[in-house]
Amino acid sequence: MSIYVKRWRSGIVVLVLLMVVSNRLTAQTTTSSASQSVSNLPQQVKTNGENKLVAKTNTVSNNAADKVDTLGTKAFNGFVGMFKKKKKPAVAPATPAAPAAPGPEVTPGATVTPPKTDTTGAPKPGL
Repeated sequence: MSIYVKRWRSGIVVLVLLMVVSNRLTAQTTTSSASQSVSNLPQQVKTNGENKLVAKTNTVSNNAADKVDTLGTKAFNGFVGMFKKKKKPAVAPATPAAPAAPGPEVTPGATVTPPKTDTTGAPKPGL
């Protein structure tokens, strides 16, 4: 009977060792699949970050391109506007003002006669 007990004890030890080893193997396989999921997280984070960066870069680039287009259009219109014939503002009719110096009145349509001059050719005093 002692042989049977010794075999029984060794069987129990072997059975316990098998259970421990099988638990470790199961834990390793679950950990490996879990570690694959965890190792995929950095790739997902990287991909999400790249996508956000590309979207932000595209937005900034588009806004900058729009501003450049707007400024280019304004500059072109200003350059072309320099060569356009400008309309002269309408001149308001002048109101008659009092004459500055006393003299003959000039009526519209009348001819102005110059002041009388000396036709004799004599020297003029004071010159």
